[in-house]
Amino acid sequence: MYLRWGDKNIKVLSKQRKERIEWAVHNMKLVFMGASKFGLKCFKKLFDLKNINIRGVVTTAKQFSVKYEKGTKQNTINNLIYDEISQLCVSKNIPLNVVTGKMNNKILIDTLKEWAPDFILVVGWYHIIGDEILKIPHKGIAGLHASLLPLYRGGAPLVWALINGESETGITFFYFDNGIDTGDIIAKKKVEITVDDTIRTLYEKVEVAGIELIENYLPLIDNGTAPRIKQVIDETNKVYSQRNPDDGVIDWQLNPKDIYNFVRAQTHPYPGAFTYYNGQRIYIWECKVFNNNYYRLARFGEIISKVDSGNQKGILVYSNDNKIQVLITCAGYGTEEFREDALLDRFECGNSFTNY
Repeated sequence: MYLRWGDKNIKVLSKQRKERIEWAVHNMKLVFMGASKFGLKCFKKLFDLKNINIRGVVTTAKQFSVKYEKGTKQNTINNLIYDEISQLCVSKNIPLNVVTGKMNNKILIDTLKEWAPDFILVVGWYHIIGDEILKIPHKGIAGLHASLLPLYRGGAPLVWALINGESETGITFFYFDNGIDTGDIIAKKKVEITVDDTIRTLYEKVEVAGIELIENYLPLIDNGTAPRIKQVIDETNKVYSQRNPDDGVIDWQLNPKDIYNFVRAQTHPYPGAFTYYNGQRIYIWECKVFNNNYYRLARFGEIISKVDSGNQKGILVYSNDNKIQVLITCAGYGTEEFREDALLDRFECGNSFTNY
């Protein structure tokens, strides 16, 4: 039995051989762009899918500069959820391009044209993709954004969702255009934000949902049946900025629930929310909202008591509510962290946390 392929007759020796040839004939040529732990997970998932021919990978360094809107300043990004993708590319013999400058550089554009992808998949990417690259793949460019678009367009969507006290978020698979997260939507998947979630646990849930979207909708992109739903964007759907470590200073005049959300949004693997104690910066890694009627006049940020009862152990800090306070259960200077007795011994009642 022979299969005609171009100007050659290929002999089919077995059912397995036939399946390999059919895959080679009907595959979708794909380029992957990514530079994060989640991006690497999605890239690995591609090897489990049928009819995907990975033509190349574009990645970036862990630290780089990016500008999101005209007229705004250049942001230096230190990708704290970065993961190295090059080793897998080498082991799979997949061409790799590392972006060291702007996305519109000639070397990258020429490389993409040479790879001639049908489709480009983007996960864990911070750079805006320009018109010249958008025009290269005839099936388009699509990626995952960790929000229910058009909500939380822009940078750090999960961090902002936690800070703002949202009860749900999600992830959106969408086509790229020349706007910031404004392209047509392929699909969304909702994720609940529980009261105990931190940025780490929320990422884990969103990652599972995102990989499911890739698995379910890449075949539809390949055969041309993927949905394209226009986004309805109004003035309420603002673009959120990327965050940097200095944005993590705690305002003790906030409500305790807002402070709790602020802390859990920036805990590990991120740099952490912080305050100052006796002039030294201290990071608050874990805290709770603690029911405690307190009517004595106190300063915002003042340590009003130490709690050591049952499973509750920490230092109680006064903020903008007499009925509930912030119970800090894990804090530290730099990489050093204090819990339980070590935490209680480190801080004194009557002293205050400040924002400078």
